[in-house]
Amino acid sequence: MTIETPRRFDRDPKWAEGSTRSLRVLQKDRRPFTADEIEWARAGVGRGDELGNRLARAMIDDRAFTMRDVDAAIAAGETEIPALRGLLDAVGPAATPGWVDHAACERGAAVCRRAGSLGLDVLATASLMTGYTTSATTRQLVATGRLVDGVDRRIHETTQWWSEIIAPGGAMRPYRSGWRAAVKVRVVHGLANTTLERRADWDRAEWGEPINQSDQLGTLGLFSTTFLLGVRALGMPVTDAEGRDVMALWRYVGWLLGIDEAVLPATEGEGRRRMVQIGQYAPGPDADSAVLGRALYGNWGRHEYPVLGDLRRRFYQRYLGSLEGVFAGPSGLRSLGLPQELPWAVPVAWVNHAPFQLAARVSPRARRWATVRGERQIAGWLERNRPR
Repeated sequence: MTIETPRRFDRDPKWAEGSTRSLRVLQKDRRPFTADEIEWARAGVGRGDELGNRLARAMIDDRAFTMRDVDAAIAAGETEIPALRGLLDAVGPAATPGWVDHAACERGAAVCRRAGSLGLDVLATASLMTGYTTSATTRQLVATGRLVDGVDRRIHETTQWWSEIIAPGGAMRPYRSGWRAAVKVRVVHGLANTTLERRADWDRAEWGEPINQSDQLGTLGLFSTTFLLGVRALGMPVTDAEGRDVMALWRYVGWLLGIDEAVLPATEGEGRRRMVQIGQYAPGPDADSAVLGRALYGNWGRHEYPVLGDLRRRFYQRYLGSLEGVFAGPSGLRSLGLPQELPWAVPVAWVNHAPFQLAARVSPRARRWATVRGERQIAGWLERNRPR
């Protein structure tokens, strides 16, 4: 089947060149992109996850099952509902690729947990906010409404999902909590994609598939490739081996989400190449970028703290704004509708995190302590900021 190229593809080459410049500097594999890589990037904008879309049609049109049925099926690993049997067959142990290394996934999850509040800061800025500087996904996010009017709840849900993916105890093994969280999002993506595509105001010729392969791979990279670059930049040393383990975790997550197996990066080098490959054809910011940026910036100023809440909220909002200025640059801040900030947050981050993370690098006992500390920071943030 021929997929027409959506007009958003390669629409803003000058902007895209600037947005990928830093990654290009860090990219070791600087070979020109092959014709196959360029074709995947083009076609990927107009193609989604067909299994997820089929499940959505069965759920919406045929009333074949409910989300409660999804929860029961992925918890038990069995179901009498044919459509959900297809899902379990596609993501279960028998279908799992041989490259999936559960021990590596568990080590990678421990690295993410050890990042603790630093990891949360990187996800909020380098991963999430900076992602809004391209209009590749802003229209979809604004159309659903939940990242504007319901931003606090949605940010909590995303952070909760991330915490389930990286939870200890083999959470990503089939039918356990992290695995269930990843598989359920595949169904949710199918529902959102099908609903958006059926809206009269969705212009497929302009924007392609609402939740498509290219954007999903880019989002996956924000949790893996960008996350690793961010925590290193702010004071957490991560070895090459630890980086491979983090990439192994998110490669498996990407497979469960229905992203094409052939493009899932196994290493940080591959991850950077994929991010440049996607980024060089991404559209620049639009009015929705500022809508989402201001909504998220407002969320940063509403976080709860056990003591000195008002003072710490004001400080933390500006602190994250300063970090965002480092990752997005002055033009990025303008496109997001955020105030300009000097990069004063970087030395603050190093002072707060580097001593613990450097100690964890040289002492197994300190590493265990830092991991427990990170787990408590993540759990504490989730509890304090639980939607009321």
